[in-house]
Amino acid sequence: MVNASLRLLEFQIPKISSDALNRMKFTSVVSHCNMPIYFETDTELQELILDICRNSEEKYPQHEIENCVMDYYTDDRIEDLLEYWFSKRLDSGGT
Repeated sequence: MVNASLRLLEFQIPKISSDALNRMKFTSVVSHCNMPIYFETDTELQELILDICRNSEEKYPQHEIENCVMDYYTDDRIEDLLEYWFSKRLDSGGT
């Protein structure tokens, strides 16, 4: 009876993938810095921001992150995003 009770107490904590941990860290950082870039998970920008955080003595190096975001969103990148969004809108029948 005791052995059966012990088996009921056994459980495994699910492992969280490194990708999921990176997404959680990224959303925490951008939330703290008040940056509306949550849709950038699993992108180059996420990696750039996480690298800044890993290499900084500050927990949230806001000034460096702001500069990174400004450098990331070049005119060409913004144009590409707009083209992508407009193409999706047209594909779904929007005007």
